[in-house]
Amino acid sequence: MKSLHESINDYLNQNTYPFHMPGHKRKPLPWLNQVNGRDLTEVAELDNLSSSDGIILSSLQRAAKIYNTAKTFYSVNGSTGVILAAIYSATTPGDTILVARNCHKSVFNAVELLQLHPIVINPEFIEDFNIFGSITAEAVEKALADGAKPALAVITSPTYEGIVSDVGRIANVLHKAGVPLLVDEAHGAHFSFLPKHDSTAGLKSAVMCGADMVVQSLHKTLPSLNQTALLHVCNNMVNFDKVAHAMTMFQTSSPAYFLLESIDSCINQMFNCPGNFSQLYRNMSEFYSTAKCFKNLRIYNSPTHDRSKILINTSKCNCTGAELELWLLKNSKIQIEYALGQNALAIATVCDEKEDLERLLCALQEFDAQCNPTNCNAQGSANANLAEIFKTPSEVVTPPALAMRAKHVFLPITQCIGRIAAEYIWFYPPGVPIIIPGQIITAEITGFAQNMLAAGQKWHKTFVNEDVAVLK
Repeated sequence: MKSLHESINDYLNQNTYPFHMPGHKRKPLPWLNQVNGRDLTEVAELDNLSSSDGIILSSLQRAAKIYNTAKTFYSVNGSTGVILAAIYSATTPGDTILVARNCHKSVFNAVELLQLHPIVINPEFIEDFNIFGSITAEAVEKALADGAKPALAVITSPTYEGIVSDVGRIANVLHKAGVPLLVDEAHGAHFSFLPKHDSTAGLKSAVMCGADMVVQSLHKTLPSLNQTALLHVCNNMVNFDKVAHAMTMFQTSSPAYFLLESIDSCINQMFNCPGNFSQLYRNMSEFYSTAKCFKNLRIYNSPTHDRSKILINTSKCNCTGAELELWLLKNSKIQIEYALGQNALAIATVCDEKEDLERLLCALQEFDAQCNPTNCNAQGSANANLAEIFKTPSEVVTPPALAMRAKHVFLPITQCIGRIAAEYIWFYPPGVPIIIPGQIITAEITGFAQNMLAAGQKWHKTFVNEDVAVLK
């Protein structure tokens, strides 16, 4: 059996170009080389992340100044650890929490772990591309008007596909009710550094829009190593000491210094070189202008969309996103971020040169030109419509923490309609659960899951059993 080291070498030797995370795109950057020689521990000269009073404290203070926050915390446990810490710091067991339905599974893990009672808000839905849209201020107002008294509200903006919500309006609604707002901005870490540009006019970091806490994954869209993330505390609506304590709970007490170095260097480089983003979005404008000429492929574009997330839809080609993904890999040695249903997503960052984007564009042009709608095999994926699972509201009737610990049985998905779920099920990426413990399983949910499985998509679930866990 090959070692991981050998397997990684074999993969790298294929010279496949990454239009996916992490944002550094494997380019030779000074602060990302010679990792093993910089894997250090908490010696006196290098401070200690969990109780910093030296060079790390100075780095944190500099980051807070750059981002204009009250406090900024570093995470070497990705945004997942940060989300757990942020929710822990703002709630107590038994609290009610307002949660956007398209939040990452880590948010729902926090709900379970902390024994919270979720009130779920559905986002808008972009049916033409079968993706989640924005969370609206009106939806938040309605949830509060229905009598909700949450300790915290959590939304995702931007989404995996780059759709942005009006965080400012949402924050105003929540603050009038005395509710703090946590924004999962994992896919928008670059928003803080964007220049004024026609294609970036609607892209502002939640830090600048009134959010109280903001999570950012540096590694997703910036040149930083995997697992590097930030938690911004924007004001004193959240207790700083509780946040600091929570951060020590949800990440290792032995952080890798090359990860901390990656965070510090990435922030400084982005702050000192704003022209990188001007060039990226000029290149993106040219990309989208040319992509308008596609006859079959469709590229999503709107004023509330981050153009660095290149969302490609294959429905007019009558083939799946997975087929496009495989074609790009085999014919152009391009690996995209993900394919789901009839969508495929490529991610561009400041580390993509103009010729890299032209390589992707030329490959898509070739696929578009040779795509014959009458000959492609769609594998039935067009029937896997994510919108269907939200048309009939599905209430969470049992707190997830109790549902996960209750007695349960396993049933085929076709026999679960009307039953209460006892596990999580999601298709990954983007890691948004289609079933939450304690939720009533609807016909729409079972239909969506069956169609996705029939289209060759793999589901992820809490239990190994191929059937679905439901309460007895």
